[in-house]
Amino acid sequence: MTLVSGIENNTTLSINKLHVGFETDGGLIHVVDGVSLAVPAGKTVALVGESGCGKSVTALSILRLLPQPPARIASGSIRFQDNDGGEPVDLLRLDEAALRHIRGGRIGMVFQEPMTALNPVMTVGRQIVEAIRVHRSVPAAAAKREAVAALDRVGIREPQRRFAAYPHELSGGMRQRALLAMALINDPVLLIADEPTTALDTTIQMHLLQLLKELQDQTGMSVLLITHDLGVVAEVADYAYVMYAGRIVEQAPVAELFARPLHPYTQGLMRCTPRLDSVGRRLEVIPGTVPDFARPPTGCRFHPRCQLTRDRAEQEPTEAVWIDQDGARVHRQCVGRGDGRHLPTPTLKPHGPDHLAACCLIESSTVAVTPLQGFPDSPPSPQGDALG
Repeated sequence: MTLVSGIENNTTLSINKLHVGFETDGGLIHVVDGVSLAVPAGKTVALVGESGCGKSVTALSILRLLPQPPARIASGSIRFQDNDGGEPVDLLRLDEAALRHIRGGRIGMVFQEPMTALNPVMTVGRQIVEAIRVHRSVPAAAAKREAVAALDRVGIREPQRRFAAYPHELSGGMRQRALLAMALINDPVLLIADEPTTALDTTIQMHLLQLLKELQDQTGMSVLLITHDLGVVAEVADYAYVMYAGRIVEQAPVAELFARPLHPYTQGLMRCTPRLDSVGRRLEVIPGTVPDFARPPTGCRFHPRCQLTRDRAEQEPTEAVWIDQDGARVHRQCVGRGDGRHLPTPTLKPHGPDHLAACCLIESSTVAVTPLQGFPDSPPSPQGDALG
């Protein structure tokens, strides 16, 4: 077991400059490009972004659940601090036996799609019992009682009956709760929840989020929440990292992020959120798609979709460059300066206490992108406009 130093005592998880790629015929394609984040003890941290931006790959890399090959963790560190008072460990340097002790024991995970995460030919109860007995020497009868109690704790009615049910016999909300029960059965220090409310209706979403918050308050565990839903972030998260095309582009406490989103991508995500005060208006979208990781744009990876760079290019024609056949121009800073071989990319810079953003056109906290009109000074409540 490799011990590491430099992680704060109150930080459960610290990811530093993580690079993850996939081997292809054309070489290694990086889909996580230098990601750094921290999850403080007892807090909920959200990793936010569109589908395809690298969130789930980051989450799966923590417990080394990506098949290698084709995946390859090229560099970086993932430091985990247990609450046992021992030294933190780098999960990327543990041997498989040591990692198995942590995986499902000290770190639990709720996967994105419960129907594929659960074994279809095993009862739900048997799968939870297996999770217990892999990590602890518990008699079968006692493990069954624990599993039934866990199902009851996550709000599944008739837990004795559901213990003997197969996954296809449960509703989507029940399957998600069963996964949560399995992830929490060994009292983990950290829970990784990958899109836990995907494909659930709003009512079930609310129940699950409230349950997650209650369980966190009871156990004091830390939570890393992977999501694209800003309503979910507003409801349960303390701090948020916004990810785009494999990189963190903004990070801030949730209240600060909603009150003053700086990066154009963060603002775009917020404009896409349904709101009760926007009835009768078309829901805004961010034009285009996440770029091809095999051929990412130079400079800022968001510039092909960013209106701010086009507006700035119109204001400063001498700093504009032609970028496509439609005549669209972008600001030179966004595509990078230099000799064409070493184009700079925007790095995270502070724009207030604990608020960082990576945008070439944000020069200071007073020279920022246009604020969102009518956006609240605090995170919206899911009972209100965030979840529509």
